[in-house]
Formats: sequence, structure tokens, C-alpha cells
Amino acid sequence: MGDSLTLLLLGPPVVAVRGRPVGIRAAKTRALLCYLAATPGPRPRSELAALLWGERPDANARGSLRLALSELRKEVGGWLEITRDHVRFLPCDGCFVDHGHLARTPTVDEALRLWRGDFMDGVEFCDAPAFGGWLESERGRARLLLRELLLGAASAPPDQFVRLARLVAELDPYDEEAHRLLIMALARAGNRGAALACYDDLRRRLADELGVEPAPETAAVRRRLVSPVRRATPPVPST
Repeated sequence: MGDSLTLLLLGPPVVAVRGRPVGIRAAKTRALLCYLAATPGPRPRSELAALLWGERPDANARGSLRLALSELRKEVGGWLEITRDHVRFLPCDGCFVDHGHLARTPTVDEALRLWRGDFMDGVEFCDAPAFGGWLESERGRARLLLRELLLGAASAPPDQFVRLARLVAELDPYDEEAHRLLIMALARAGNRGAALACYDDLRRRLADELGVEPAPETAAVRRRLVSPVRRATPPVPST
């Protein structure tokens, strides 16, 4: 296939063919394409209709799915297998889906470039609870992938490590381990003031919103930051 398809799902969804945005009008039609790209294998039509139009009578839900597939066939049909019973996304050499790359253990630099925001950020349908449940699950999984990358990124360049630790800490304001890593990374970079400010923000948040103090491990990190550096006593000159 000569054309190229780009699907950016980390952040507000973006669909482009040959580098140009695709004008898929209906929000649920775009969401259907994103779901197919993020869910490998053939998906039964009945599943897709219930996922996005399950609050409607079956006949109406199936009709809405047909209309959505008709638009997708027109815009990105070369990347879809559509039969009477199922629909499948067809990845190829010219297809880029950022969500899939994040799942394949990228470098810290690659992950930072991929991440524009939460998975399908801004996409919500009050009349599609099943789709909403899937969205929350995928958002949590993407955040977990970032967190796991942070925990194994000790050898990353310091500036990239700080950026990743800050991102993970912002995504979960109560994740003390991520905050500890951020505080220590800031201190190692010579930014002691920012490290202490990060600790103070965390302590206030935990106290105000959860009524708890930082864990002993987190408090120990702060103590090390404020403790004076002990200088070795010079040896007494021999006479």
C-alpha cells in the first residue's frame, strides 16, 4: 500500500493519511477507528454496536454502526477489513499508531515524544458506558506503562529522567514513589530548592486531601536534603 496512515491516540486523537488530517465528522466514528486500532484482531459487529450505541435499540445501534463503517470505508478503508460479521484494523508497514509503540518499551526520549496526553484525551460519551469503561482501562494501562518505564530508567540522561518523573508524578499526584524519584533527580541535578518544593507540595496534598503524612521513605529523602554535609576531619599533622 503506497499510502501512509498515522493514528495518534496518546492525547486528543489525530487521524492522518499521507500526513494530512482526515475529516471524519462524527465523534463516535473517530472513536470506533481508534478502538479498532487499539484492539487487535477481528471485532464482532455486535460488540462494536453495543460498545458505542448500546443505549439504543438493537436495530438502531446496528444502523448507526453501518453508517460509521461507511464513512470509515470512504476515508481509511484500505486499513480495514469489513465483513458481514466482523471488522478488523489492518496494520501495515506504512501505518503508525503511537499507542502501540508505547507498549513496546520505548526509550525515555521516545516515550516523552509520543506522550501528548492521556489516551484519547477529551473523548467522552455519556450515552456509551461500555466504551467509557474501556477508555478508563486503556488510560490506566498507558499511565502504568509510563510508570514502569520510569522505574527502569535509572540510566537515562538526567534531564530526560526528570521530565519523565515529573510527568508520572503529575499523572498521579499521590504516587509517592514517583515523587521520591523526582525529588532525588532534581537534587542530583543541583536543583535542591525545586526538590524541597516538590516535597512540600506533596506533603501538603497528602495532608489536605488524604489526611496522612508522607511515607517514612519519602520523609527520609527530605532529611537527606536538609542535613548538612559532614566534612571529614582532617588528619592531625605528625610532629
